[in-house]
Amino acid sequence: MQNEISKQYGIKDTSKFINLLDTIVYIRNVCAHGGVLFDLNIPKQITFLPLIEFNNNDRNSIDSCIRVILYFIQVISINRKNDTVNELNSLFEENSKVDIVEKIIKNEINFVKNY
Repeated sequence: MQNEISKQYGIKDTSKFINLLDTIVYIRNVCAHGGVLFDLNIPKQITFLPLIEFNNNDRNSIDSCIRVILYFIQVISINRKNDTVNELNSLFEENSKVDIVEKIIKNEINFVKNY
């Protein structure tokens, strides 16, 4: 069953698929339990997949987690992914006007506008 589902998302290796799902579950749990996301570094590195482009091969930051989530959204609906990307880009751009927030966006979140 897992194999069939992972193939629907273009991932042949179920262990890699599970790693991506674990990443999403981890982010969900941080959010659900009042954790801080802006400087989050997940303890378990996100598996390498050529389908997901990570900034500077960083596979632990919140930006990397966002890329995993966007990958799943894209498979479900490219329009929903594009809407989400536009909202994220606007959010980061708008908040980059404050110097300290700009440093957090670049250095902690590791955001680079290239989703």
